[in-house]
Amino acid sequence: MAPGEASKVPAETVRMAMVMIAVVPIACSYPFFQKYFISGLTIGAVKG
Repeated sequence: MAPGEASKVPAETVRMAMVMIAVVPIACSYPFFQKYFISGLTIGAVKG
């Protein structure tokens, strides 16, 4: 990429790239921590 071409990238493209960078690690780690989320939900559940 030549100098100055980075400023031509649309703002939406940069915004979507930032969203993917933020979401992908969370989505990839969720299956490994799912049992902790579920156990926390069941412990916090109120029986009525």
